[in-house]
Amino acid sequence: MSQFRSGIVGKIRRHGGIIQNFSYLSVIQLVNLLVTLATYPFLIRVLGKEVFGLVVYAQAIITYLVVLISFGFQISATREVSIHRNDPRKLNEIFSSVLILKGLLFLASVGLLFLITLFIPQAREHKVLFLLSMFTCFYEFIFPFWFFQGIEKMGYLTLITLITKLTFFILIFLFIRSKKDYLLVPLFNGIGSVLAGVISIWIAVVREKVRFSFQPFHRLWHYFRESSALFVSNFANQVYVNANKVIVGLSLGMGEVALYDLAEKIVLAMKIPQNMLNQAIFPKIIKERNVAFSKKILLYSMVGQAAFFFLIVLTSSVLVLLLGGREMSQSTGLLRLLALTVPVNAISSFLGIQFLVAHGFKRLYTRVIVLSVVLYALMCTGLWVNGSISLISVILATIATEVFGLVAMMVMVGRRRLG
Repeated sequence: MSQFRSGIVGKIRRHGGIIQNFSYLSVIQLVNLLVTLATYPFLIRVLGKEVFGLVVYAQAIITYLVVLISFGFQISATREVSIHRNDPRKLNEIFSSVLILKGLLFLASVGLLFLITLFIPQAREHKVLFLLSMFTCFYEFIFPFWFFQGIEKMGYLTLITLITKLTFFILIFLFIRSKKDYLLVPLFNGIGSVLAGVISIWIAVVREKVRFSFQPFHRLWHYFRESSALFVSNFANQVYVNANKVIVGLSLGMGEVALYDLAEKIVLAMKIPQNMLNQAIFPKIIKERNVAFSKKILLYSMVGQAAFFFLIVLTSSVLVLLLGGREMSQSTGLLRLLALTVPVNAISSFLGIQFLVAHGFKRLYTRVIVLSVVLYALMCTGLWVNGSISLISVILATIATEVFGLVAMMVMVGRRRLG
């Protein structure tokens, strides 16, 4: 009995960092989920399906600019910070370089927003909405999630998330009373973004003693180049993740965007545990390159994600009724279909991040993502030409893309004998 107990204690000590990181990430994601569950039904009932769909549509467009600012640093910068966490000079260099690059990319995104308002009719008609939605881009620029994840101090992120999400939650319920208040949604989100950015930078500088300094061009270029392959894969991945809402908005209307968004939000909630797991173990996998450990976690992930799939199918009608009301009942069928992506995406993302990227094969990972997006683009083009765009058809295109990505990841990992 004592040997068994000591074995358990030993495992906890060996994986203490992962357990702690996962616990903090669980709190962060739980807070995000609870705020969404509390505000979503309220907003969709107060704003109505069409207006709420417009807000979601703007967010989907702006997400492409967020990916530009992120530029893959959530992986590459986390990796660099994790490796050099005990070298203060190197940490200052990484922190400063990434922040400068993100700032330049943020300025570029502002210029791109101007072009968006010229060429997309809905953006031209609702310029203020799109401008306020840009606070999400500011959040991506100023909030160094990658830094705290790299040094494995997720407690800071938990505290900041609690403060900012609570602020957003209170403002939503205090001030939004009718459809005409829809601009307050991105505005209140922006207030939380600014608050999160200021607090996080203060913690990094004052508590973690990081020092910002301007970096020479060759050093900036180094970090930019290191992250470029991940940016391509991340952008390509987001193309089809957000493209469904953009395509639906352009061809079917904002009400359909709201229907699709409800189904997608529930599916994304079910993907949260896998995302947290990937983030929690990534620093460990980078340092140890322990393939046996990765295989064990992958097996647990497959079982867990299969359970999530059946949970969504069994409770879909209840979930849609609770979150969206009877007006959104059409989302039930969409949710059951979209739920197929939960286990497929979980396995493919794990193989890509923990086996390929962590072991230095990020270009292969990028190649798979790009090929998947090309397939998705060809399918959507065919649907557009044939006049077959519908909520069901774009979801089927998404499922086909995810399955292709999974098979390709399995092939790539198998060829490198990592799996």
